[in-house]
Amino acid sequence: MKPDRAGSIAVIALATCVGCASLPTTGVRATGEPLGFDFETSQHGYITSEKVGEVQYRTAGGQNAGSASIYRDKQVTYQKLEWTPKQGKTGISDEDFFRIAGLPDNADTIHSKVMHGFIASRVGLAIAVIGLGLLGAGMWRHDQRMSGGGLLLTAVGGITVGIGGHALNPKNHVFPLSEAESAANAYNQTLKEK
Repeated sequence: MKPDRAGSIAVIALATCVGCASLPTTGVRATGEPLGFDFETSQHGYITSEKVGEVQYRTAGGQNAGSASIYRDKQVTYQKLEWTPKQGKTGISDEDFFRIAGLPDNADTIHSKVMHGFIASRVGLAIAVIGLGLLGAGMWRHDQRMSGGGLLLTAVGGITVGIGGHALNPKNHVFPLSEAESAANAYNQTLKEK
């Protein structure tokens, strides 16, 4: 790959990853409203190969000469249930949801994972910026080793940003919906008893 093309790809990949990582807003207090969820489904799909047959090859004398499998592409689609916790009609973070529901250990676990993701994304960003600097310096000096090292660091930094960003995505829940529903039901029951 030519250095100028490699640099362009690295800059685009880094710019794409940088926007992925920000801390969710937290600190919502209990209002006395019930806890619940907003639900939506999203369509996803992929292509896979499935075996649809097999051909047996034989010699002129009728002896088995081998076989070959026949495959075809098959599109698989599925729906994914997305959920967002809410208090009353207001969407809230998972961390606030579990804290309001009276499960501070769950809230602390979520906070810890989010902070680790945030730190990973920022370290990845720093690595990628250093890589871009080396890539640029290597291209300016016509040093392929420096450019290659810079490209590698940029890629590693971008991957690290992506890994950290995964923990920051509010659709990637630490606890399953069933556990959140149990917490909401228990909390809402205490509201009825008051």
